[in-house]
Amino acid sequence: MTVAAAVPAPTGLGAMATTPTSINWTWGLVSGATYTLRAASAPAVIVAGVASPPWLETGLQTNVAYGRVVTAWVAGVESALSASATVYTQANMPATPAITNASSTSFTVTWLTVGNPNYTPYELSISTDPTFSVNVATPVPFAANLTANTTNVAGLSPAMPYSVRVRAQNGDAVPTM
Repeated sequence: MTVAAAVPAPTGLGAMATTPTSINWTWGLVSGATYTLRAASAPAVIVAGVASPPWLETGLQTNVAYGRVVTAWVAGVESALSASATVYTQANMPATPAITNASSTSFTVTWLTVGNPNYTPYELSISTDPTFSVNVATPVPFAANLTANTTNVAGLSPAMPYSVRVRAQNGDAVPTM
């Protein structure tokens, strides 16, 4: 009777969201192996067969967590599951904000969410410099957990021109640029 040698599980599974709909997965090589990437849930459904890392997973949903595990295959023998890794896809950049209800010291800002899920937080910054290099204030930081697509900004200096920037943040706290 011949017993197949055990195949070591891949180590170091990690990921980086590259777009709102894709994640780049990477892991340590197992000599002579090909790989199966699986969902990190029960059952561990096969996501893809992969010749070698890294592997770009596409067609995903915006700002959603994806967990994966990987196995190695050598000479028809599959390893145990690797440790899991989970990462969120990026959030979409919100659309250009619109200013309404402007007064001498306040205005309302509204933007389109561009497909971000309703739990996506937004940050609103204002500046008297359109490049946001100086004089930047953030009246609505991500920590405020604003998930609506509109907010009021008050306490502004009269007769001062302001630029507005809105950013979204994914579930891993990575903001849009």
